[in-house]
Amino acid sequence: MIQRGWNLAWNKPSAFNTTPNTPRDSVVEDHAIRSPLDAVAAWYANMIIDDTLLNAIGEHPSSLDTEHYLNLAIGITPPASATQVRALAAKAVLSNSRRDANIVAALEALPPASTTASSMNLVNHAPAAPDVRVALTLAKLLSLLSPSLATNSCVSRPKSAWHYPLALREG
Repeated sequence: MIQRGWNLAWNKPSAFNTTPNTPRDSVVEDHAIRSPLDAVAAWYANMIIDDTLLNAIGEHPSSLDTEHYLNLAIGITPPASATQVRALAAKAVLSNSRRDANIVAALEALPPASTTASSMNLVNHAPAAPDVRVALTLAKLLSLLSPSLATNSCVSRPKSAWHYPLALREG
């Protein structure tokens, strides 16, 4: 992370003298990153997300640690950034509590679909990364397969979790 900050300060490529990592390398191209401090926060959040994902697939995952670290990552990510969407998608997949609300939050954080406005020069946000789309699809499937589906009716689930077309939000 320190090397990436140095690279940013001296106008070097983000991955110069570091191990390439697609989510971390894409931070500098994210339109939501408005300052060097936002970039450092996004890099740190990406490190937390990576470590949490590795812990979750490890031999002895801790659900308490997973919740804590994902909430920490969500709390420090710059608003409307690709890192925030990645953190929300990870929480939708890994968190067993309030999964439907986590799915809706991640879907709402996706970049808007590109609008065609010929008279304005709008900055288009990059579409959600493929891994985020796959993670949200997995989270929806996990939610449908959860044991609470057998005891609760579908009426108790937020309708937007099921009727929010992911393809429309890809951009």
